[in-house]
Amino acid sequence: MITGTIDLSARSCCDTPRGKTRPSSHTIVFTWATAGGSISGCVANTIYRRPHGRLVWDGGGRVTSATGTLRRYRPRGMGIAGDTRTSTPDQVRIILASGVAASNC
Repeated sequence: MITGTIDLSARSCCDTPRGKTRPSSHTIVFTWATAGGSISGCVANTIYRRPHGRLVWDGGGRVTSATGTLRRYRPRGMGIAGDTRTSTPDQVRIILASGVAASNC
């Protein structure tokens, strides 16, 4: 589950991390539960408009809680990556990665 402000607003193509007008960053909170435990955290997420009808998610954050077999991930840095097709804004492919420097969110 992901909660927080998700900015999928319409805008012209194409945003880049080095662009003059960087899209705003929003803090999102996530929880992922498995049979072996759960992991929760926060990410300062930015969504960039890219070519070919894609919105790309990018940001860094940290794990705030982990239980069971996932407890080894607390307190680690966490990154988010993913994409949303502009044709299907209610679907997203998200990748959470550990091993990045922890950042405040």
